[in-house]
Amino acid sequence: MPKFKDFNFKLAVIQELMYSKKLLQPAFDVKSFVGPEKWRKIDNAKHPSKAAPGVKKFFKDLDIPQELLDQVEIIDQNYHKAYHQVIPYWDGVGDEFNITSTEDVKLLPNLKKVILLYDREQKMVSEFQAKGIEARYL
Repeated sequence: MPKFKDFNFKLAVIQELMYSKKLLQPAFDVKSFVGPEKWRKIDNAKHPSKAAPGVKKFFKDLDIPQELLDQVEIIDQNYHKAYHQVIPYWDGVGDEFNITSTEDVKLLPNLKKVILLYDREQKMVSEFQAKGIEARYL
């Protein structure tokens, strides 16, 4: 199975395949994954920067077949259900989900367009463009 270097790049791919295109199934649900008791603790805390226990590991370990990766033509980081699986009350502020590398582009032979979250150095758009991929920030 293909291996990703950048977790946030992989999470953006998971968003496209699992939640947008519904090709990578079953769709992950954080509430079911952590169970009712842990979910009550998470729900009561509502702390936006805390990852739900075990969710990052689940997504990091998730194998995505190449035939599905071949179907990814766009990555759009504008509101992701996947982000709210990892950090259920994420407020959209912070660097938690910024893509920091274009190295994983080689896993997506049909990628044509990327819409990115902010990155401090504002270098990612030009790095994707240098690889022939249309890119912009939200």
